[in-house]
Amino acid sequence: MRIAVLLPYKNAEKTIGDTLRSLKNQTYKNFVLFAVNNSSSDDSYNVVLGETLDKIETVHLHCYEDGIVPTLNTGLFNILSYHQNDHFDAVARLDADDIWLPEKLEKQVQFLKDHPEISIVGTQILMFENDPLDCKKKMFFPFDHNSIMANMFMNCNVIAHPSVLVRSEVYSKIGVYEDIYQYAEDYQFWLKASKYFKFANLEEYLVKYKINNNPNNNPIVPVLCRENYGKMILSSGRIPTENKSKIGLLIIATKNYTRFLQLLISSADRFFLKDKNVEYFVFTDMDIDIHSSRPINVINVEHQEWPWMTLGRYKIFSDNSEELSKMDYLYYCDADMMFCGEVGTEIFSLRTATQHPGYYGKRGTPETNPDSLAYISPKEEMQYFAGGFNGGTASEFLKMSKKISANIEKDFEKGLIAVWHDESHLNRYFVDNPPTKILDPSYCHPESWDLPFKKRLLALDKDHREIRKECENKRV
Repeated sequence: MRIAVLLPYKNAEKTIGDTLRSLKNQTYKNFVLFAVNNSSSDDSYNVVLGETLDKIETVHLHCYEDGIVPTLNTGLFNILSYHQNDHFDAVARLDADDIWLPEKLEKQVQFLKDHPEISIVGTQILMFENDPLDCKKKMFFPFDHNSIMANMFMNCNVIAHPSVLVRSEVYSKIGVYEDIYQYAEDYQFWLKASKYFKFANLEEYLVKYKINNNPNNNPIVPVLCRENYGKMILSSGRIPTENKSKIGLLIIATKNYTRFLQLLISSADRFFLKDKNVEYFVFTDMDIDIHSSRPINVINVEHQEWPWMTLGRYKIFSDNSEELSKMDYLYYCDADMMFCGEVGTEIFSLRTATQHPGYYGKRGTPETNPDSLAYISPKEEMQYFAGGFNGGTASEFLKMSKKISANIEKDFEKGLIAVWHDESHLNRYFVDNPPTKILDPSYCHPESWDLPFKKRLLALDKDHREIRKECENKRV
């Protein structure tokens, strides 16, 4: 059984060395460590490098969105897509200040082999404050599935997240973690998984758990009552939204791309910010007959051959800023997309970006020509964002549009076109002006791809050559 060990960390230089040594001392050796650095400002990353180099097979990852949920999901996406053909049978969670006893993995692996009906297995835990050799407290959890479920449905989390070994099929079925309850992403995930999979806890104490003042470090997190749910949403940093806010969804569709308009707008009517004050802004060179329950503003633009139409999209928005500035929020969406799941107020922020489905948690393919204004130095930290869906407040979006448009024009004056056109310039902009909200790839999910994310906005499969058959790579 091949295991992926998922270790998220942030500013853990004082504890992560002991944690990694406990991993190195495991009697079960068939594992790969996925260490995800959540923008540590201390020496954690170098400690991880020093403890793993030539000692533990390790994949080093970076997550630039603050919080345990995006950090975990960065690791999970890479685990589930690692080398495409290199399959992991199960995923183990390890916190950066905890200690595994040497037989921890071996006993859990053997248990899963002996009990194929069980998909998630935890352990009992010992608890310490400063010295892992001085464990003064114990946390006891029920062993069998029925007892675990009885506790779960009484709002008691009896599966310690840092102790679990989870079959990969669970994540493939359920997806990744959701930030619905602050500090209780694991409990919410267990409840979803309980519809399809069975749980168990080993009787042995195999994890030493560090207690501190961080509420996220409490293995038993009481779930908030239903009446407190709204309060938790606000405390988790999401922006409350007035129903009076005006939202503009921007779509550019010229020539052959107009064929996608009705499908996109009909799907947006159903799934995009339901019951909110949404208007569509369609930039096109064609006479269109589109039906919607929402206002549609049709703005005439001149068609440009590929790739000038995509290079010029932010100039189009900037040129129409007087009309667009009447909105409170603006979001751009590629024309050849379709909403298939609810997209709600979670997207509201100053600057909202979507992680690229092909480079989730990775650096991606930024512009490498130093002469281009889209250039991103290898020394600059970044994650790669998709051009297909982004937005924010109207003022911030139009500010971004003006800057990107100007940089593209300056590049063209020097005879330069960035490697991924406007997307390259978008990523440069987000390095200089980091997004205040980062969406996972479910908001730009390729139609035929199998990703561990709920499908919300599909990038439709199509024949690019057929769609762009008139393109001659020239400017008109």
